[in-house]
Amino acid sequence: MSPSYYSEMYLQHHGILGQKWGVRRFQDKSGRLTSLGKRLKAAVGKQKAPSDEGKSKKPKSEWDHSESKLSLQKVSETIKKFSDTRKIQQYSPGIALVKATKDIADSVAPDVKVKTELMRTSKLQVDSKTNLPMKDKTWSNEDDIKAVNPGFKNFDENTKSNCVLCTCTYDLRQRGYDVQANKASYGYGLYSSMNHWYTGAECRYIQFGGGYGVMSSDTDVGTEADLMQQLQNPDQYADDVMNELIKNGGKRGNLCVCWAPPYGGAHSIVYENTPKGLRIVDCQTAEVYDTPQKCHELLKQTYACRYANLDKAEVNPDTIHEVTNEGN
Repeated sequence: MSPSYYSEMYLQHHGILGQKWGVRRFQDKSGRLTSLGKRLKAAVGKQKAPSDEGKSKKPKSEWDHSESKLSLQKVSETIKKFSDTRKIQQYSPGIALVKATKDIADSVAPDVKVKTELMRTSKLQVDSKTNLPMKDKTWSNEDDIKAVNPGFKNFDENTKSNCVLCTCTYDLRQRGYDVQANKASYGYGLYSSMNHWYTGAECRYIQFGGGYGVMSSDTDVGTEADLMQQLQNPDQYADDVMNELIKNGGKRGNLCVCWAPPYGGAHSIVYENTPKGLRIVDCQTAEVYDTPQKCHELLKQTYACRYANLDKAEVNPDTIHEVTNEGN
C-alpha cells in the first residue's frame, strides 16, 4: 500500500459470526427471552431433569439438533450431491457456514443452526484447465477491484502482505475468473513469482533516463550508481517509469516498487494502459490513480521499479491456484 496510508497502529475487535451491537441471541431489548431463548431454556431444563425409570436417555445439550428436520450431518450429506459444493467450516458449536448454492439453502430446515453463504449460482462454471471458477456475470471494473482483497478493510493482518497475490488476482479477474486473493504473512519476489505462476512474463527493471534491463533474479534492480540517480531525481525517475510502462508495458502488468526514504519497504501494484492513458491500481487497498498527475505523485516516492507485462503471458495451470483463495 502507499506509504501515506500505512500505519502499524490499528484497533482490532474480535466478535462472533453474526454479532451485532446491542443485540443478544436469546433476549430482546427488554431482557425477555425470545422464542429461541425459551426453546434453549427448555432444552437445558430437560438435560437437568431426571430420566424416566428403567430408561437410559442420552443427555441432550442446547446445541443438539437430532430432532431437527435436517441435522448438520444430513445437511452435509445433501451438500455432497451438488457439484458446486464448498467446504463446511465450523465457527462455533452447532453452527456451520455452508458455501453452496441456493438449491442447498432452500433445503436446509430453519431450526438447524446453519448459516448459508451464497457464493455461487447453480450454474457455476469451472475452467477445466486451471480448475478455477469463472464469472457468471459481467463485473464493472470498480467491482472487480473491490473483489480482489475484501479482507483489507476489516484489518485482517494477512491481507497486508499479499500485494503480489492481489496484482495477479486482478489479472485473473480480467481473464474471466471469479477469484479473490489468497492471504499471506510474508512478501513475494517479482521475478520468482512471475516465473512460477506464469509463462512468458518477462521481468524488467526500469533505468534512470529511460530504458530497461532484463531481470534474472529477484535482486536485479540495476547498478548502484543508477539507483542513486533515481533517489536524487525523483521527479525525473517518475517520468521515466511512466514513459517505459506506456511504451513497452503492454496492456497491463505487475509493477513492483521500492519506497524511497524515509518510508522504505516494497510494494506490488497494477499498471494499465487504457484509452484515457496510464492508470495505476493498488489492488491490495482498492486505491486507483487514474490521472497522469496522480501517477506521477505516487511514483516520485519510489525507486528501483520493476515490472512484468501480464496480458501476453499464459497462466501456469499447475501453480496459479496458489494466488487465490480457491487454492485453500
